[in-house]
Amino acid sequence: MAPFAMLGSIGWPVVDRFRIGDSFAISPHGLFIAIGFMVGAWLFGRIADGRPSVAVVANGGGITLKEIDANIEAGRPIILIEGSGRAADAVITLTRGTMPADGDVALMQNAAREQKLNRRPELFRVVSISRGAAGLLEALRAALGAAPASK
Repeated sequence: MAPFAMLGSIGWPVVDRFRIGDSFAISPHGLFIAIGFMVGAWLFGRIADGRPSVAVVANGGGITLKEIDANIEAGRPIILIEGSGRAADAVITLTRGTMPADGDVALMQNAAREQKLNRRPELFRVVSISRGAAGLLEALRAALGAAPASK
């Protein structure tokens, strides 16, 4: 069993000085970060082994939509970064029932609709890209059930 919380980044490379190859990084804060390309959801399940895990989606394309689907099937919370573009914004607008203004996002939304990625909206948390690292940290704490940071 993994002694750390699981965080998956889908569609958005993680740049971390503790990088291991192109697929994984271990942060000094005890988070295991995996960048998923069709193995992420499965790998999370194997490594997390019952521990809290969350997927983070920023931008992305067709493979990202498939990863989102696999994470939905696993019942894993998913943080969507609003304003990051394409797949992330497509799922956000689909879940909200709105039409995106951007053509690429509209095409992605059609694909997301075909995959029924709005079937478990309770799994999604949306964080605006404008909220930066603080907003993402807050969403991660909420999704992983961690106590809020003391101020």
